[in-house]
Amino acid sequence: MFSLGAMSAGGAGGAGGAGGGAGVDIGVASSVTTGGAAAERAGILIFTARPGSIVVGGPTRLCYAVSNAVRVRIEPGVGEVNPASTLTCVRVAPARTTTYELIAAGRDGQPVSQDVVIIVR
Repeated sequence: MFSLGAMSAGGAGGAGGAGGGAGVDIGVASSVTTGGAAAERAGILIFTARPGSIVVGGPTRLCYAVSNAVRVRIEPGVGEVNPASTLTCVRVAPARTTTYELIAAGRDGQPVSQDVVIIVR
């Protein structure tokens, strides 16, 4: 929505009076609405491995917390997880060094992601 307003800036005597050129001040105001409540983008508060380095066959935990998320998944191999705003961990045991990606989407539908690498020795 845009609005445009004009007002006379002429002195005494108005636009045709002495010393009176007509002046116009123009102001523009804008606002954007999304047809209701503003859509919220998800945020990743933390995504980490505990521990970040393991021996072959050993377990570790992928720990995460997100904000404003309606869908969260961890790839590869974990899949959909709870969109928790408090620290939440899932256990994994990769056979080799693996990069995990946490992908979160908010009400705006836009994904955000973060990677973590678990090193297998």
